[in-house]
Amino acid sequence: MKYAETQRSSAWLAEADPHKFRKFLENIKTKHPYDEDSWRQYFVNTALYNQIKLHLPSCVEIWTSSGMPGNRSTPREHLLNSYFTFNTFYYLESLFDNKGIVYDLGCGGNLFKPFANNLIGIDSFHSNADIDDMVDTDFVKGHQEYFKRVFAINSLHFVSLIKFKLTIENFYSMLKVGGKGFITFALANMVELTSEDDWYKIFGKSAEETTIYDVVAWIDSTIWALPYNYHIVDYCYFKERDYGQIIIGNPIDGNIRLVIER
Repeated sequence: MKYAETQRSSAWLAEADPHKFRKFLENIKTKHPYDEDSWRQYFVNTALYNQIKLHLPSCVEIWTSSGMPGNRSTPREHLLNSYFTFNTFYYLESLFDNKGIVYDLGCGGNLFKPFANNLIGIDSFHSNADIDDMVDTDFVKGHQEYFKRVFAINSLHFVSLIKFKLTIENFYSMLKVGGKGFITFALANMVELTSEDDWYKIFGKSAEETTIYDVVAWIDSTIWALPYNYHIVDYCYFKERDYGQIIIGNPIDGNIRLVIER
């Protein structure tokens, strides 16, 4: 089934007209979406930006919403250059406020640790993690109302679409009252893990019959049906703002980005 659903994502890219899809997204509800120009103008004057530049003085700065190098970059440039995504800090800045411990769930290489005081990375697959643990059902049960500041960037989206709502609910349940969290999802990951039965349960039709418009609208309605205090609800379905390349799976910061306060 995973192979079939990967084909479904590829079919969407072939079927969807970028101009029509961009027009469709105008009716999708967001809150405080990322604006590259205003964020860059603000962030380059912050202490956090200076801290990053001291740590990575020769990095190539990425500011696009997708966090991906531009279409004009070559494979050799990818090998020779160290890229850093400054757009990510639009969502993280309010968590990195020096008001206690910040937790990174599924931290991988713990790459954000140099840029936040008291950051603790949790991961069961990487030796750079501070805590060796997996964020599964038992972890969620053991960390109810536990985190004041926490984020999970593309680490909790390895689920069927039918568990999308539950994953947000679980993440929210781990926030303390007054706590704030940032969570992202890459749509393609969930599509690949959605069985044919789940497609019928959600949309009443097969994966092949379901369009990208159906899924994006369903994602949006699912998010807003939850009674949460969203600081940011943002989506990224294009690689660059001035180009027509649709992306179903964003490996950097996901297609779906939520900052929630409890």
